[in-house]
Amino acid sequence: MPNSLNLDAKICHWSFASDDMDTKSIEKGTISICFVAEALECIRARGQDQNRLLTQAGISPELLESPQARVSSTHYGQLWHLITQAMDDEFFGMDRHRMKAGSFTLLCHSVIHSDTLERALRRALRFLHLVLDDMVGELRCDGDLAHIVVKDHV
Repeated sequence: MPNSLNLDAKICHWSFASDDMDTKSIEKGTISICFVAEALECIRARGQDQNRLLTQAGISPELLESPQARVSSTHYGQLWHLITQAMDDEFFGMDRHRMKAGSFTLLCHSVIHSDTLERALRRALRFLHLVLDDMVGELRCDGDLAHIVVKDHV
């Protein structure tokens, strides 16, 4: 996978609750700061000003120093949009072929009317296979369990 994809940082998406964390107190509609830090990795890697983007999105740069910090989904969405504009890539530089502006909207349109979750996931993976060069995803179903396996395509 590309060097800009930090799999260790992605772990925070799945195991962000710890024994000393009261998950009942987590405010709905908020995003863990680890998502913000991961989204900014591509900006830092290119030497661009992450603090400017954070400020434009209404997020205090100091929050990056607080591992338990959370931001509103609205502010995170604004940051995501600003990063994609700055890079002209909706996949944040994680593929040698950029995902042009508007690709994610088309992806959403392609899955929104799927009659099953399986069909939606298969459509999304097929779309990403058309748009990206370096990664390929496969949906594996085993009874009631489903796994999306992502592999290097290069």
